[in-house]
Amino acid sequence: MTRVKYDDVAGLPDAMNTMDFEFVFCAIPGSRDSNELRIACQTGTLPGRQNQALLLQLHGHDMKFSGKAEQPKTISITFAENVSMGITKKLRIWMEQCRGSNSATSTGYKRSSGSSSYARDVVIYTYDTTGKKNMTCTLLNVFPEDVPDVNLDGTNSQLMLLNATFSYDKCIYDIVTQR
Repeated sequence: MTRVKYDDVAGLPDAMNTMDFEFVFCAIPGSRDSNELRIACQTGTLPGRQNQALLLQLHGHDMKFSGKAEQPKTISITFAENVSMGITKKLRIWMEQCRGSNSATSTGYKRSSGSSSYARDVVIYTYDTTGKKNMTCTLLNVFPEDVPDVNLDGTNSQLMLLNATFSYDKCIYDIVTQR
């Protein structure tokens, strides 16, 4: 095989831009409209995956085999907050649905269907340079795990960002592998 040449690189499709994505939250508990979360999503990650290695040790020899497939089961998303504190309010109401701060009870069950479920699906779309969807990732049974403190600063003027961590059960990509 020869070295990579200009024509090889020039023949590749356009490079993927990291800003060509959307996080679409299914109707979240306590809110009629989750579209604000989709629009205000500044950064997020596509969940990774790893194959756990199984180590077999026999007669002085080590061999590794592919074991259980694992996913991180948490995802961090950064939102740009608005002047009405809409993102903070939505996420805090959702967290109250998961586990009330006063009652320490939940308003529903994680896997129940309909409005009594506090866990909802999130779909991540990525787009090509023409705006066409090129990949879909569905996170199942998502709920907020951590909405940390937000620093306020009376000496500086800057965008208020809200970093939130969400938990999920499973990540499903629309990728079909060919063998």
